[in-house]
This record gives sequence, C-alpha cells and structure tokens, in this order.
Amino acid sequence: MTHFTQGWLISALQNEGHPHQFVGFTGGAKGAVIGCAAVESIEHNHSLMFDEKAQVGCLDGNPVREDMNEAGDMVGIDMAVNVVLDAENNVVRLLTGEPVTVLKEGAKTCAALYGVPLKHKYDIVIASCGGHPKDISLYQAQKGLNLASQALKQGGKILLFASCSQGVGDDTYFDYVSQFATPEEVLEDFKKLGFKMGAHKAFLFARTLTNFEVAMVSNLDPDIMKKCQLQAVDPDVVIRKWVGGFGGLPRVAVVPNANTTYFYLK
Repeated sequence: MTHFTQGWLISALQNEGHPHQFVGFTGGAKGAVIGCAAVESIEHNHSLMFDEKAQVGCLDGNPVREDMNEAGDMVGIDMAVNVVLDAENNVVRLLTGEPVTVLKEGAKTCAALYGVPLKHKYDIVIASCGGHPKDISLYQAQKGLNLASQALKQGGKILLFASCSQGVGDDTYFDYVSQFATPEEVLEDFKKLGFKMGAHKAFLFARTLTNFEVAMVSNLDPDIMKKCQLQAVDPDVVIRKWVGGFGGLPRVAVVPNANTTYFYLK
C-alpha cells in the first residue's frame, strides 16, 4: 500500500521480510519503487542481476538493491513500514523509519531466520519450495530451485518438489524457453536479447541447469516440463539412482522451505 499525504510519500510495505535471489533482501524502498514503477524502470533494475554481487543475502555492492535505494531517494520515500515474517508468515519484527535504515535492520533479522552457514556443500539436495502458495507455479518455484542449489557442490544433483497447481505461471517465460533445446542456448540468446521481463526466468533456470543436474516432482504435464528443459521424475527412482551411482556415501541435504532458506559458506 502506497499513498501520498501533503507531499510525503509514505511506503507501507507488507510481506516484505524475506531473502531475495538477486535483490539481497526484500524491504526498504522495494515495495514502492517496483510496485509503482513503469515496465521500463523495472526491466532496467532487474537487468542488473547479471552482476556477481546481485545475489541473496547481499546488500552492499549489490547493484539491483542500490538502484532501488537510489530510486527511493529520487521519488522521496520518507518512511518505510516493513514486517519480517517467518516461514509460516507470522510477524517476527515490525520496523518503521528511513527506508535504507529499516532495510538494513530487517536484513539482520532475516539473515538470522533464513540464513544457513555451511562448512561444506552437498552432493545431493532434496528441496521443497515450502508448499502453497510458494509452489503455485513453475515461475514461482524457480526461486526455491535457485536458493537450494546454493547448498550444492558444482555438478551436484537437486530434486525439487513443487506442486505448480496453476501451471507454468507466465506465458512470456514459457513462449521464450520453448524456443530452445538446451539451457546453454537460453543463456547465449538472453545475453544478446537484453533483459526482458518474464523471459528472465528462463535465464535464471538456465544458470542452475547448466551447473547442476535438476529433477522435479510436480503436477505439471511432463511434456510441458520438457519444453521448460526440466525432467519429471519418480522421486524414489531418481534418489536410488543418484545414491546408488555415487560411488561412496554422498552428503545429502533436505531443505523443506527452499523459497526462503539461503546458504552461505562460513
């Protein structure tokens, strides 16, 4: 909810207390800047996600986040009201004040709630997006795949559970990804194309698919998943195959709330 009062722009940002895969954390000016922006502004902002610091948990030096902060200053957001939520959407902390200050304070709480330090990465990750509505569509489920993959060794294997009761979730994404046979082709074309909202999901999926083996359990039609470059599997079969073919004892992680849990090496 955003409203204007006597020249002040007051940003009341609800449900803004979670890690974000390339903004760092939600909160601060994001709800107003992205919520009220023109398509051109949103696409410019999101195009900065190619930078190596545009990642979950990172605020300082993150160009996507810094662009949002600058836009908030330009339009004159005087106060942000943010809530930090737990995995069940219960309010853990309420913060009000100057947007960047609120953001940084909220990020500390988010990091304590959702950040998981790792000494070593895993060979296999079994992840669930966290149930409805976090897995309402393939478009939304990508967030869980991205965050859970951060716990994986290079070339590791990840099994994602996501119901996707509303299907793919975005026609632009589906039409774009369906043109290509491999994730490598997506990466190459998207860099030539330049940032395009919706199609960027194909790019984000492709980054994960080129680094890890990905399998998925969902209610989506397997043919639709194949067009999205994803393999539909029986979870029992694929886990037995992965473990049996490992040649030793693999390190396996189970992530029940992949859309909000993020990992970092100590």
